Amino acid sequence: MVDQTAYYKLALSVLLRAVKDVQEVGGTTPMQQSYFRSTARAFLSDRTNASLILWCAWLKMDPMSVQEAYASILTRARSEATPKAQPDD
Repeated sequence: MVDQTAYYKLALSVLLRAVKDVQEVGGTTPMQQSYFRSTARAFLSDRTNASLILWCAWLKMDPMSVQEAYASILTRARSEATPKAQPDD
């Protein structure tokens, strides 16, 4: 018999870790940080990613909604990082 709760928790932690890896600096070296961030981006943005589809299925979530939420977070983060034009005094 399959332990549904364990797979549910694992799926949730996989998705949360990917989001955190994109948002936070993780790893001990710049190369690790870059690797974690780039693999998390690829995981969350690839529309044909079988792993994302599998984990979302365990959570009974639509992978497209996860990707749309990720895109929204990414867009918001980019707009906040863009310097605002200051009026001339």
